[in-house]
Amino acid sequence: MSETTVDHLIEEYERQSSNWMEGTKGVLTGRGLTDAIEKGASDPIALIEGFLYKDSVLMVYADSGVGKSTVVLNAMVQACSGNPVFGGLHVDKPITVYWILGERTPSEPLSRMKRMLLGIDGFLPYRFLLDYEMQGIDILDPVGQEKAINILKLANQVNPIDVV
Repeated sequence: MSETTVDHLIEEYERQSSNWMEGTKGVLTGRGLTDAIEKGASDPIALIEGFLYKDSVLMVYADSGVGKSTVVLNAMVQACSGNPVFGGLHVDKPITVYWILGERTPSEPLSRMKRMLLGIDGFLPYRFLLDYEMQGIDILDPVGQEKAINILKLANQVNPIDVV
């Protein structure tokens, strides 16, 4: 097979791949993929190296009562201090966390934080915002959505938030 034929086949594949993927969002193939590789994908900005990145979503799933909230709360308290999370995950700088209490009373995370802070140096309380105002807001309702967004906007104006 001549080089011209191979080049033609590659071009035809790329054209068809591009057409096939046209209109999809977030899928790269053919010429789009090679262009993205050449431009170089920027590395995500780590808030907590190997655990949490800017503009990303972290989902923690486990059975009820096994400590999901405690683990994530501990990570956020450590990150607010700029300390390595779990003793080894690097944090470039202290982050600001907006913790929305979805259930229970504020006393539960506060008592957990009190115990956690015994082993943490340099906790910066202005970097941690504990919100229990949003409890009971129906975020599926447009009025509830607007209220929640306005609360977050106001909080972000007062203290720019890294993690919600």
